[in-house]
Amino acid sequence: MVSYETDGTEALGRIAAETLGETYNVCLLDNHGVLTVGETIEGAFETALMVEYCARFHHQARAIGEPKSLPDEEGDRVVEGVARSWTH
Repeated sequence: MVSYETDGTEALGRIAAETLGETYNVCLLDNHGVLTVGETIEGAFETALMVEYCARFHHQARAIGEPKSLPDEEGDRVVEGVARSWTH
């Protein structure tokens, strides 16, 4: 999550760009919401949809108890598997 900066300021843009860097295509701006980027507007929108889907899923899981997190290694395997399925 990116720390809070005033809406519409250079500081907010700078910290968001630094957080995204060359690695990430999404970040959560504290008190603002989700920021996604992509090679196309459709790609950025697809990422936003996936973030919203995951957030809804997590919220629903919390409604019935505390979700059990996967170990980082397993999370990495899941992400790799999803990425492979999108490229085929």
